Amino acid sequence: MKLASPQCDRYSSVCTGNELRKIIAIEGIDGSGKSSLTSLLIDRFKTLGRDPIESSLFKRAELRAAASAMNDAGAMTPETLCGLHYADLQMEYSDAREEPGQIRIWDRYVYSSATSIRLRGGPQHAWRILLDHFPQPDLVVLLLADPAVCFDRIVNRAGKPTFFECGLDRLYRGERLKGAMEAYHQGSIPMEFARSMFVEFMHAWNQSLEELAVGPHVMIIRDFDLKDAARIVEDVIVACE
Repeated sequence: MKLASPQCDRYSSVCTGNELRKIIAIEGIDGSGKSSLTSLLIDRFKTLGRDPIESSLFKRAELRAAASAMNDAGAMTPETLCGLHYADLQMEYSDAREEPGQIRIWDRYVYSSATSIRLRGGPQHAWRILLDHFPQPDLVVLLLADPAVCFDRIVNRAGKPTFFECGLDRLYRGERLKGAMEAYHQGSIPMEFARSMFVEFMHAWNQSLEELAVGPHVMIIRDFDLKDAARIVEDVIVACE
């Protein structure tokens, strides 16, 4: 699959060159439309006779259970979180082997892993290893959406963001974490406070993704709206022809 050097003037950067395309990473904050865009893109590739491998970041039940146990015990550290993300990425690559020329589409990738650790106080060496060890994507679609809009989307979809999506674990650490999580689930933490924390955290997340995902292989889409998803899917297909 060759890159066609498309003209995409509305994007901050575009893909150029003639490389074999294999890994596409869809990046963005919670509520930005990553999963919707990923699903549409996979479906579109299938209509073209391709059968992409779909990979999602940190969805494995055993690793999420380990993280939950660490959080309940007040023992989670940025270094431990890095180890869990490293194991998750390693297992994802081990479980699904690509055939030559096959496409793998990630719903979040190493940039989100590194950002999660970075924004939780992890030292550079703890998150840099993720960027250096795992394959770099051939194409990154970076959705930069307004955190306030994303908060409202999540509320409409799920009632409220998770404790961790709000970044509240950065405020309540150690032994305080479990009690704060229970208070949040019970509604004892005001929603307006959670909203302000979410917006602040996701603004920093957007900024970190922009800093980490750089280069001519990055397609940046600002003020992403779900109604534009079908058009963007076609632009990605063109970029990968």
